[in-house]
Amino acid sequence: MPGMSGVELARAVKEDHPAVRLVAMTAYAADLDEALAAGMFEGVIEKPVDVTRLPGTLDWLFLRRHLV
Repeated sequence: MPGMSGVELARAVKEDHPAVRLVAMTAYAADLDEALAAGMFEGVIEKPVDVTRLPGTLDWLFLRRHLV
């Protein structure tokens, strides 16, 4: 993303809209350790996306959203 990383975008969104829940999609999940520890993201979907696991991952994130 030109001019801004995904974490920087997420930080800006959370500053303006703290109730928004975000899911990161990345090929570099290890780069998100600090953001995940800070609670910036609800979860992470790693690339390449395993389409056989994607529905279960999204279901888990949706269920978690309603439990939290």
